[in-house]
Amino acid sequence: MSTIEDLPAEILFDIFARLPVKSAFLLRWVCKSFKTLISSSDFIHFHLERNPMKNSSDYLLIRSTEIDCMSRICARTFARDLDIKLPENAVYELGSELTVYGSYNGLLCISARYLCVDSRIYLWNPSIRKIRRLPYGLITSTLNDHDYQVTLGMGFHSAGGNDYKVIKFVHHDTDSENTFQVEVYSLNSNSWKRISRVPPVPRDAYFRPKCAYLNGVVYWILSEDLLSIISFDVHNESFRTRSYSRDLFPLMHPNCMQVWNNSLCLFRPKVAEYDGKNTSCCEIYILNMVTSKLELSRTLRMESFLSIAWPLGFNTSGSGQDIDMVIRTDSRTPRLVSCTPQGHEIELGMFEYCWYVDVYRESLLLLD
Repeated sequence: MSTIEDLPAEILFDIFARLPVKSAFLLRWVCKSFKTLISSSDFIHFHLERNPMKNSSDYLLIRSTEIDCMSRICARTFARDLDIKLPENAVYELGSELTVYGSYNGLLCISARYLCVDSRIYLWNPSIRKIRRLPYGLITSTLNDHDYQVTLGMGFHSAGGNDYKVIKFVHHDTDSENTFQVEVYSLNSNSWKRISRVPPVPRDAYFRPKCAYLNGVVYWILSEDLLSIISFDVHNESFRTRSYSRDLFPLMHPNCMQVWNNSLCLFRPKVAEYDGKNTSCCEIYILNMVTSKLELSRTLRMESFLSIAWPLGFNTSGSGQDIDMVIRTDSRTPRLVSCTPQGHEIELGMFEYCWYVDVYRESLLLLD
């Protein structure tokens, strides 16, 4: 009598790729051949592409005052689904204020909130509780911690063997105009390399801590006399700088940039008059990749003046045009709510002082 184990490997490959992450992960314990198949890098990336939820975001991932865990929230019902313990070794090395610096395909780049050159960096997959500590980088410094700024970012190199990369900037505060060093970590090779061709960065420039990733390019906001967007193409490892007028200031805090509807967006607070009353709004600017201009896309009304903890790009109507944003009030007791395009707010529960909110999809990355 034939069993499922007797099926050809290519058929099992196709069947298992349709399973949710948890089911595929548990199948590894059925038999040795299943474990070998599901743990292979080919299957892990095929599962990402074949999964029916690949074009949507299943969950929100929220980090709040509970220092040792993140909460998984259903992106449609906003129900609290699961609390995921942060890795003990990462909490021990990074402290309670560890920060997420990038996320893609269910893989998070985490490190200390206040970075120095030798801060430990981790790649973590909360779905399957797997974590990898990155080796120390090649950039070293004998300067005091207050004499430089370190910034991280994360991207995906599809043409380079489905490689995930971490980009580290070290900006020294010296009299020189260009004391900007960059190194890139490759998950496939588990090693760092220096990038020699870097853009000029003014001495008094300041990097916003959060990056955004879109179509092979990682973006950061650089605040100086002008507003600049610095981008790094993970395919050819090249930089580009776009500068804009300070008229766009102030931007939302702590997060001012996110990918929405396959576009890079900037978020700016504004007070506008509606029905004879001053109303808090959020202007959304989209970066035109052809002209490099920032174009005003829409304005969202808010019930009260709010700071955005993290704008979210998941659709609620299926039309591809709606946007929900998780926002945090500036009141004495902050609330976490979802703001709809119509200006309505939905309470998300007790998540005070949220340090991190983002859309999240599960994956099997790091299983191999």
